[in-house]
Amino acid sequence: MAEDGRAGSPGFLGIQVISSGSNSDEKGSGSEAGQRESSEGGLFFEAAHIPNTHKPLAPHFTSLTMRVDCGHHCLVVGGTLARRQAVFKALLGTQALDSGLVGSPSSTIHVSSRPYVKPGSSLWDLLIFPHDKTQSIKRGISERHLATILRLMDFEFLLTRADDDWGRVVDWAKVLGAGELYALALARLV
Repeated sequence: MAEDGRAGSPGFLGIQVISSGSNSDEKGSGSEAGQRESSEGGLFFEAAHIPNTHKPLAPHFTSLTMRVDCGHHCLVVGGTLARRQAVFKALLGTQALDSGLVGSPSSTIHVSSRPYVKPGSSLWDLLIFPHDKTQSIKRGISERHLATILRLMDFEFLLTRADDDWGRVVDWAKVLGAGELYALALARLV
């Protein structure tokens, strides 16, 4: 995404921001509530209004329109960290949209440099985030599968720290160091 955000500004690696209005009086032309859809052709935003939950009168974007085709890369620069993160959160479905459309392939992978650890989570929850236990069981994930992931990553000590109880709640953000949290985010991809 181009740093200055002007319509038609060339972005990095051939990416072009078509439009990215940021004035709070300018509303996106999409539907009343934002929508998400699967798009196997790439990532896209169409007139996406991404609100700022901390400053409702100063949205992150009022009419963001851009596309990144599969096989291409995109470097998001400029603005504030919160604004850049809002783009990724909208793609992942963890950021609300007031209007517009967001699409991404089902195979989209985003690994944060500071992985999210849900407070009050068990080891099972920690490994399968953002899914819940019911969803993961339906997908065929078992304790044996998770134990294999821990063994492959040399993280079997986590089960020991949870007293061999997959359901025991632990404050993992305090138990694990930064490097371990990052490795854990990679384990979630397996």
